[in-house]
Amino acid sequence: MPRHPRLMKRGNVFYHRASVPEDIRATYGKTEETFSLKTRDPREAMRLVRIEGARVDALFQAHREEIARLNGPLLEELTEEQVKTLADVHFANILAEDENERIKGFLDEDFDLYSSDIAVVEAAARAAYARGAVPGFVPAVFAEITRTLNVNWRLSENSPSWPVLSRALLAANIKASAARKQRQFGDVVDTPSIDVRSLKGTTRTRQTITSLFEAWKRDHEGSAKTAAMNLQQINCFIEFLGHDEAERVTPLNVADFCDHLRHECKLSAKTVHGKYLASIRTIYRVGISKALVPSDPTAATKVKVPKKVVERPKGFTDDEAKAILLAALDDPAKLGRMAPHNKLAIRWVPWICAYTGARAGEITQLRKEDFQKENGVNFIVITPEAGSVKSGRYRRAPLHPHLIELGLLEFVKAHKGGPLFYVPNTRKRSNGHKTSDNTRAKVGDWVRDVVGVTDKRIQPNHAWRHRFKTVARDVDISQRYMDAIQGHDDGSASVDYGDNTMTALYREIKKLPRYPTEADNAK
Repeated sequence: MPRHPRLMKRGNVFYHRASVPEDIRATYGKTEETFSLKTRDPREAMRLVRIEGARVDALFQAHREEIARLNGPLLEELTEEQVKTLADVHFANILAEDENERIKGFLDEDFDLYSSDIAVVEAAARAAYARGAVPGFVPAVFAEITRTLNVNWRLSENSPSWPVLSRALLAANIKASAARKQRQFGDVVDTPSIDVRSLKGTTRTRQTITSLFEAWKRDHEGSAKTAAMNLQQINCFIEFLGHDEAERVTPLNVADFCDHLRHECKLSAKTVHGKYLASIRTIYRVGISKALVPSDPTAATKVKVPKKVVERPKGFTDDEAKAILLAALDDPAKLGRMAPHNKLAIRWVPWICAYTGARAGEITQLRKEDFQKENGVNFIVITPEAGSVKSGRYRRAPLHPHLIELGLLEFVKAHKGGPLFYVPNTRKRSNGHKTSDNTRAKVGDWVRDVVGVTDKRIQPNHAWRHRFKTVARDVDISQRYMDAIQGHDDGSASVDYGDNTMTALYREIKKLPRYPTEADNAK
């Protein structure tokens, strides 16, 4: 059977099947595009699935653009030039449609009926024009024209431009009716071509701080959790200002906000600089790059971050690591009524983190299918498909022989499938929070509360990541392989040349010394 990600077979017939992209799934109306290719021939199926795949991708993109148009910024009002251009486009569209009808040809009866339709449309337009009314078709015509021109506009419901635009469109209707009647008598009336090149550049819009955030979010390729955290920080800024108008923000507003966070809210300088100020600065820079705002009010603002006093290593000490790993091997019954998946996480997550240097959240979201084997080497796949990965790129980490000796693969093999350390559910969570995050937090709490590693200067989950680097340097694992296993990027161009084979990664991971167990101590 030919291999194509969208080709599937039901019985003897081939089908196209594609999941609706995540960014439009909520509004698309269904979760996948699946339909028969009406062939049993593999070669023909491969040809058809490529054609249909391109067509379906075009449908997805058209839906994406329509949603973007509907969610676009509201215009306060239209300029005179815009109103005139929109009316000219409407006039040209009517005549173009009329031209198409004439190309098809009329029978006598149809021709008379067509003349009657022109008269009815003209009479209705003249009546509304005389009374200064805004007919119900005006918003629909406006939306149709902006969609045709591919401009992402919506006009505020209370905009003073509606009566002006209505009058211009009605006038265009009246003039178009006159031109169509001339054509009915055989006169030559050309369909005009309209220059719309200046249409985008003359828009007067009031950008909001929220709309700048949305412009950034549309291009954001990181995790949903990061976007949610940034939105929380942006909303905090809006609440402090008391308004949401992007161009009203001054450098003094930004500086006052940072002082407020530092001194009234008692946030650290690092948090204010690296999170709140960074979030605001990012959306304004995006706004400038997209010509949405003229300047960046954060440009001159600085929050001095004092050099951090380092009193101990960021990673676990030998004694701390030993205490955590031995405790993880303890009888799970001692954990009381804790959920079974949390007990399993406490049993395995510290050990896997110790031997891979992975983030705890990357391990708590592992699934059974993420455990694989290549050239005799067992490894885990850490992939954004399973959940959040900070770099946004998948990687493979070989399993240290000691993990296999401890029974990790037997545990995975016995698992029914899907996530190993959490129970999936369909509840919608805010702030990009994932179910596996709860498990990660439980492991951290256990390290603090049960094992007794209470030093606040280290992070109970992330400290494994620091320790891995330290131990790897001790046994002479090269930086390249450390980075590949942990998912770090040194920023050099060479990192994308060549592959780190599983054979090479396993050779390096075996250099890590075994952590002691009670069985080792008894020897």
